[in-house]
Amino acid sequence: MGYPMKSRTIGKLAEEAGVHVETIRYYERRGILAQPPKPENGWRTYGDDSLSTLRFVKRAQWMGFSLDEIEELLTLRRDANRGEATGQARDQIKAKLDEIQMKLDDLTSVRNKLESLTSGYEGPELFEAFHGESKFEH
Repeated sequence: MGYPMKSRTIGKLAEEAGVHVETIRYYERRGILAQPPKPENGWRTYGDDSLSTLRFVKRAQWMGFSLDEIEELLTLRRDANRGEATGQARDQIKAKLDEIQMKLDDLTSVRNKLESLTSGYEGPELFEAFHGESKFEH
């Protein structure tokens, strides 16, 4: 037996999801989040599926996905029962992992260069290293 779906106003949804009301409206305009129909009383209510989508978006953003990439993932999520959707999502995740590894490699290189600046450079040579005019490599 399933639980009844909880409905909430946009303000309550924003609070539960940890986002601003304007973020929800922006996601609705972009098509990331479905806008519920407006009932006669004028108060739209959002269900658990909206909260789940917002949590998915926030987690994907934390993992480094752009909103465009998240839109693609959400489309694949809706088609999760298709075998190819899972494969396509996995490909996107692998591509993001490769992108993050490249950033980590770049950051490691920057860290190493900064460490080299803390020793072995005196006077103007230290500042020239920022321009690549000394033994500092880039």
